[in-house]
Amino acid sequence: MEKIYPINIDGIKNIGTEKWLEGYYIPVTGKEYQTIYDDVFTSYIDVVKQYNNDVVYWIAISNVKTITTATARRILEVLRLVSLKKKGYEYIVGKEKVGIPNDISEYEYNSLAKINLIDKAISGLDFQERFKNVLRTIKYSFPPLVFSGKSFLTNISSPVYFIGDRSQQEVVAYCQQNKIAPIHLPPMLFAKNSYEKVDKDPDINEVLEFVCRYLVLIKKQFPVINSSLFELLRKEIDECFRYSLLLFRQNVNVLSRLKHDKLLVTGLGKQIHKIFIASWRYVGGDVEGLTHGNAFINSYSPGYFHILSLVNHYVAASAGHKEIVQKSAKDFSFGLRMGNITFISQPYYKRLFTELQRKRPVNKIKKIMLVGFPMVDCYYPFLAGGYAFAQLSLELRIGKILRSNGYNVIYKPHPMTANDEEGIFDGYADEVVKARFEEVFDKADCIVFGYCATTTFGFSLLTNKPIVLIEVKGNFRYPRAFELIKQRCSVVEAEEVGGKIRFDKKDILAAVEDSLENINYDLLYEFAF
Repeated sequence: MEKIYPINIDGIKNIGTEKWLEGYYIPVTGKEYQTIYDDVFTSYIDVVKQYNNDVVYWIAISNVKTITTATARRILEVLRLVSLKKKGYEYIVGKEKVGIPNDISEYEYNSLAKINLIDKAISGLDFQERFKNVLRTIKYSFPPLVFSGKSFLTNISSPVYFIGDRSQQEVVAYCQQNKIAPIHLPPMLFAKNSYEKVDKDPDINEVLEFVCRYLVLIKKQFPVINSSLFELLRKEIDECFRYSLLLFRQNVNVLSRLKHDKLLVTGLGKQIHKIFIASWRYVGGDVEGLTHGNAFINSYSPGYFHILSLVNHYVAASAGHKEIVQKSAKDFSFGLRMGNITFISQPYYKRLFTELQRKRPVNKIKKIMLVGFPMVDCYYPFLAGGYAFAQLSLELRIGKILRSNGYNVIYKPHPMTANDEEGIFDGYADEVVKARFEEVFDKADCIVFGYCATTTFGFSLLTNKPIVLIEVKGNFRYPRAFELIKQRCSVVEAEEVGGKIRFDKKDILAAVEDSLENINYDLLYEFAF
């Protein structure tokens, strides 16, 4: 019988959920991937430190997450195929079945297809799209009620600019606190579809030299990757840096002629936003990055480097959140300059907490909501067991345990992959709900999380719902915050072993029972309010 390995959710559907669970195998584990990523990241930062050229620095810093993730992903894919070949697998399957060639270099990779998002954005910039960007600037710069009055008049004489989601609650609170009505700028406002000019840029050679130096280090560390694959990787990264430099220069050419004191930004993980921020910083402007929603306990991680290294100031959600982010900036600067940390004094989480606490308290647990992981074919660095297959296996096993013990299980898939998971949880959950978490959480008596690096976890902490958290060994945790998490949630200790998240069945059931009485809000008063 031919051996077939599923590489994504479509592949699991093709072979069947039950069969996949029975033959569960991970060719490259999460721990192995983290080692790969650490080596890749270290190489990248080492090269950044070799340059005094500010243009190269900002292009490199704005792409640190994009390039290191893409590189580690390419290495992961090669090692995965090598391991599968050694195990006797002949095919991999997603939507279609594909043979694993004897010469791995002959396999057609597609992991880098989305590395250069700037290319697509610039290529689509015809006159009509550029005109729309101007209209967006006008439309979104008229102050809504929350920003109106003196704030708008003040902003005329001392303009503050903004890119991102203006309706985000942290943005509203910050603007009200500082009495400002920022002028909205689409991040592609100054872009033009004129790629040919980038080869004449005075810094193009140093930018491309950066790529060469970086890949020389990668090639030394990972000899399993042959020359043809490295050439493919080099081509993709070259292209990404070329378009980054093009957009960077187009922004700088306009910004250098304008008054540009302060820029507020949300969506700090978006590639195009990062290039805009880098351009703003290069011409001497200040950038204040605003915290992602409900992230007041998930900020102690090396993963925050790509955000804190971009901005002058990072605006935390509270004084307690500032404490965590400051510690992260101190411990994970990697020898580069990091932004200062401030915080919003308006207690907007307290208002939400008060509102959510009015809901009927839970007296008995019958229905349990299992919150899903994004089931995409990638590994998340700095998150133990942070990849789709390990999390899906965990979720299916938990669903089965809870249902067999009389609980009604509601599965809430991640919105990114909710449609892709259609049918996967048949027999493992009683109901699958795709609506926004905030709209459906009240259907459950208890909420179970297989990981807490999600905005829904922060929201859930504000509710009066019992919570169970599966804590996989190896995560980065701010000790004081995690100590208080254990008083708000029933925590089940787990560990990734051989690519599988292992836990004791009895611990899950005990945690659900105990969660009803394990609801203490000291965590919120210290870190959210």
